[in-house]
Amino acid sequence: MLPRQELLQGCRHPTELEPLLRLVERVLRTWEPTWSPFLAPDLREEAETRLAALSELRLQSDGGHPGAERRRLLLQRSETAAATPDLAANLAGLEIAGNFLFDPADGEEFRAVLLATGAEEGDLGDLWLRGDRGARGIVTAPLAAALDGRESQVRSVPVRFEARPIEELQAPAPRTPRRLST
Repeated sequence: MLPRQELLQGCRHPTELEPLLRLVERVLRTWEPTWSPFLAPDLREEAETRLAALSELRLQSDGGHPGAERRRLLLQRSETAAATPDLAANLAGLEIAGNFLFDPADGEEFRAVLLATGAEEGDLGDLWLRGDRGARGIVTAPLAAALDGRESQVRSVPVRFEARPIEELQAPAPRTPRRLST
């Protein structure tokens, strides 16, 4: 049994962390590694910090590309971590193609359309814009398969969803830190 009160004490996101604690309890009880849903960066950092105190749990994170903000956590027992080094994150790329030259959209509008098509927030990783051609993103493989070939609309622009391997997606350009000298 987890020390829930201690883990949640002073937590900034107690309601969001509660389902993750249930997943941890299941992993520790059944000895089966499990991927969490995609987590927002601040929630993931807090979860990693709080769950690092559990010696019988090992955490890894994957978001589909090295600079991903939204990531999934691989929860596994420390004893089985060496025996299962290569557990696939079961992620896929999703291209949302449309002509946004005259009606530009932002990332939140693309996310809202994906949620309206039946996706859960935990199925959606990072989304990035492709200028006036639409967007690309990392999603769970079952969601990518379900949306592949479907059409929808973002604002007034018809879009088409296409599942792609993550390797075929051009990852967003990493942000370069600004150097200030005074």
